Amino acid sequence: TGGKGRGSDSGPAREVPACDDASEVLGTAGGFGVNSYEFEFGWDYDMGVAAGPVMVFDLRSDATGVSATVDSAGNSTGFGLWALDDDVFVDASRSDETDGAWYSAPYFHWGELGGTIAMPIDPTTLPDGGGCLAVQPAALEDVEGEMGTLHVVTRRADVGAGTIDLNIVVVGGADLTQEDLDDTVARMDEVWTGGGGPALGSVDLYELSGSSMIRYRDSNELRRTDLGGVNPQAINLFVVDDYSDESGTLGEAGGIPGPLGVFGVDGAGVIVALDGHRSRNGDIDVSTMGETMAHEVGHQVGLFHTTEADGSRTESLDDTPNCPNSADDGDGYFSAEECSGHDGANFMFWTTGNFAQDEVSPSQAQVLSRSVVAH
Repeated sequence: TGGKGRGSDSGPAREVPACDDASEVLGTAGGFGVNSYEFEFGWDYDMGVAAGPVMVFDLRSDATGVSATVDSAGNSTGFGLWALDDDVFVDASRSDETDGAWYSAPYFHWGELGGTIAMPIDPTTLPDGGGCLAVQPAALEDVEGEMGTLHVVTRRADVGAGTIDLNIVVVGGADLTQEDLDDTVARMDEVWTGGGGPALGSVDLYELSGSSMIRYRDSNELRRTDLGGVNPQAINLFVVDDYSDESGTLGEAGGIPGPLGVFGVDGAGVIVALDGHRSRNGDIDVSTMGETMAHEVGHQVGLFHTTEADGSRTESLDDTPNCPNSADDGDGYFSAEECSGHDGANFMFWTTGNFAQDEVSPSQAQVLSRSVVAH
């Protein structure tokens, strides 16, 4: 629209509004809670995006995890502001090279379908002590005048390493036997707990009609499925046979992070494809598939790849190794085998290798265990 463009101010971060008597207290003491708020998008000329109001909440000192998701008609939703007291983690009015800007660590924002943000995403974003949480939903599309919903999810309980529950949804009769399911979830649990992370908690099994072959462009429609009446603190994991247009894909998450604690919104769940995990004789490699499940749920709670295919580093955890440029054989493609002495065996390496990938750093374990879905 004429006159509307993205802001590029690289000055100081915006001043964050303070809490007052009208600031709503988030969540429920000792447990898990979801607070939802409807809002109207306006146009923010400083940021150059459609945005809702800045909402300020009272995050109590017992909060151990918090997440927020924007649900709207826009195809690229996210956040114009995400701050706790004076710590401004996302400010869309800042330039790309500035801390807190669109593509800076630790969030590497801008929004996606089902734009979600969470704390912690690394040790610097622990919500310990609580404070005034300032949240401004936003969208790259011009949805001025349209309505959206902000879901804020909190966990106000220290659960230690904790557990994470799964709703496993078998789509269209995908060819997954009970034995293979049991073995894959056991391997998933082994990966996390072996690195000091959460255990796998309850696993509830559901079946969903439709085709077990999906197209990549339709995967979000599947993730948006609201099963109704399921455990709200679990993560939906959809099992399909394969992607008809991306054969060999192992899985995908709904975001980094993806929606947590809310269903029926864009990005609410992860997908794992069976055929990419089959050996030549047709059997499922349950060890690799369990590692894929651990990996994709890791993305959903906020973990990035330790090293990307081209060697770029897209995560900011100090205790997680990355693969140096010297490991590449010159083709610009970083395989797990080339990075075996570094992060090739980490469960968040970008691709599979010919060995187990079950290493979990303490910070990765902390992000998993402090997620709002851990209990």
